[in-house]
Amino acid sequence: MMREGRVEKFGEKVVVVVVVVVQWEEEEEEEEEEEEEEEKEEEEEEEEEEEEEEKEEEEEEEEEEEEEEEEEEEDVVRAEVVRVKEGVGFSLLPHPFNGQWKVEWDGRVRGRDGKGEGRK
Repeated sequence: MMREGRVEKFGEKVVVVVVVVVQWEEEEEEEEEEEEEEEKEEEEEEEEEEEEEEKEEEEEEEEEEEEEEEEEEEDVVRAEVVRVKEGVGFSLLPHPFNGQWKVEWDGRVRGRDGKGEGRK
C-alpha cells in the first residue's frame, strides 16, 4: 500500500492521505474487477440464453420442416390416387401397414387408341 520513500519525503498527515488514496485506488480496482467479473458472467448468461433460444428455434424449424415434408408426402400420395383410376392394368388397394392407398399395376399397356386390354 505505502511506499517507503514517501514516509521520508512527506509528513505524517500527507502519508495518511497517500495511504487513503492508495487504498481508495485499490478499492476502486477491486470494484472494477468485480464489475468486470459481473459483466463477464452476464455476457456468459446472455450467450447461454441466446444459444438455448437458437437451439429451440432450430428444433422448431426442424419440426416444421418435418411436418411440411409429411404434408408434401401426403399430397403426393393423394395426387397419385387421384391420377390413377382403377381400370386396365391398375388396381387401388389399401396398404396393409400404413393405411394409405397402394397402386398395383399388372404390367399391361393400353394401345395407341386407348381401347382394349392392351399387351403385356
